[in-house]
Amino acid sequence: MEDVVFCLKLLITHAEKESELKKFRIQLIDALLQILSSDDTADSNVHMQELNRFTAALLARIYRELHNNVAASELLNKYLESPIFTYSTLHLNYLQVFIDLLSRCLPPQANSSIAQISDGGNIDVSKICTTFFWAFKIIAKSREIEMKKLSYENPAQALKAEQEFVNTVDKFFEIVLKVAAVGVDQLLKSHIFKHISEVIDPLARAYPRSSLTDYLERLVQLTIQCPNLPNHNILSGCLRSVLMEDTACRRILVPPIITNIKRLFSTNLDITLEPCRSETNSMMSYFCNILTLFMERFVETVNVSHHSCSDSTPAEFHELFVKQGLLRWVMREYGRILIALQRTASSAQNSRPASSELTPTSGQVLLASQSPAKARFLYLQPVLGCLASFFTSILQQLHPSDWKVLLTPRSQPRLNCICTTCVGLELTDTVDFLHELFFIFLLSHSWPAYPGLHGNGR
Repeated sequence: MEDVVFCLKLLITHAEKESELKKFRIQLIDALLQILSSDDTADSNVHMQELNRFTAALLARIYRELHNNVAASELLNKYLESPIFTYSTLHLNYLQVFIDLLSRCLPPQANSSIAQISDGGNIDVSKICTTFFWAFKIIAKSREIEMKKLSYENPAQALKAEQEFVNTVDKFFEIVLKVAAVGVDQLLKSHIFKHISEVIDPLARAYPRSSLTDYLERLVQLTIQCPNLPNHNILSGCLRSVLMEDTACRRILVPPIITNIKRLFSTNLDITLEPCRSETNSMMSYFCNILTLFMERFVETVNVSHHSCSDSTPAEFHELFVKQGLLRWVMREYGRILIALQRTASSAQNSRPASSELTPTSGQVLLASQSPAKARFLYLQPVLGCLASFFTSILQQLHPSDWKVLLTPRSQPRLNCICTTCVGLELTDTVDFLHELFFIFLLSHSWPAYPGLHGNGR
């Protein structure tokens, strides 16, 4: 046993230097998976844990070599779908390795209920967490083989095996949540939140989607409570996952995702709109992409659900866009940019630039050589375009019933101003909404989100 562990340590250290190993990558993976699927009771439990940990570490080292290697990735996919892959028991051992390794990363007080295990040679757990995709693809495939095998041979045992798998996955997610909440290794937490969404699609084939959705919802909520946690990947990963195609899962995931996106987008827009700022805010680009991705996936998946349930489209769109106020939020953010541009133009004695002036010239133009209004516009144009697309996409999905709610006062009329000009004029939420809407339409002609269209005589 010690000799095997020693060899694994050497392979982990020298794998990237040994080009010969790459020729036998699939054979090496198969041999390592065979070790993980072993249930040899002759060796002590501690020794088996150590062997499994170093086996998983070497597998992770091999998986990292597959990044951007399409040919090698295709070979591994073919191997997993071939009759050669018959390991119907490795999924529990593989999951237990992740549980053990992550448990070691908890502070002592948070880890008091978990049996302490040896260090095992300083395995870099954070790097192992960057390979969730392949690890859980193999775990899910192993579980599928077990389900197929037991459903024919022993249905009673199949129920027991299913419960054992579910319990083990539950333990994995609970440990992940603990590490995220009380762990001190920021690099590990960063890698977990960057890659945890990679487990969604594989696990959705073998693990209850309702439970998977609940755990992801808790993880997304955790990023709201702890702003220092990376959130871009987990948000985009959830949006791209198969869970968005399930109506019940979507209704659980969308509210915290939207809360997160709105908070992060507004915070970064505050930074972007700082008066003297001219450098691009890279985080703003990230959240513009997420905002666009959300609208694409939400509209697409809700419309697909609408074919099987005639009420789903108006219900989900109305709930999010109207009741939860997403339309009013995007109008406010869109209006903030338009007002900022208008103020810049006014201060530069150029309150309404022509659309042709806003059209980007060919080649790279230095903002310093532009007028203040044009330089500010070109700086804000990507965000302006994102919000304009998001805004118009929502308007396209609204039904007459939605407009009726938006144009119906929800409270008693209130006196807005008592000056001699406005005395007696009562503004309601409806008038405020229409005022904001027309204000956006008016300024969007002065500051077009897509100025190239106006430069062609349109």
